Amino acid sequence: MAKQQRSTTFTQESTRPIARVALYARVSTLNNQDPELQLAELREYAVRRGWQIVEEFTDQGVSG
Repeated sequence: MAKQQRSTTFTQESTRPIARVALYARVSTLNNQDPELQLAELREYAVRRGWQIVEEFTDQGVSG
């Protein structure tokens, strides 16, 4: 019986698969917070780890 090969994307500098991630930012609108500040930090975190950002979500909810 033959083994099936799985197709995986790898980075050029390593043999680890590229992680695909979605970012989620949630801030309080009562405190006039900007979700962009949180997203900027999350983007930097992902870039440092070589992750591919595929989607970004923002929830401007009211703190309870």
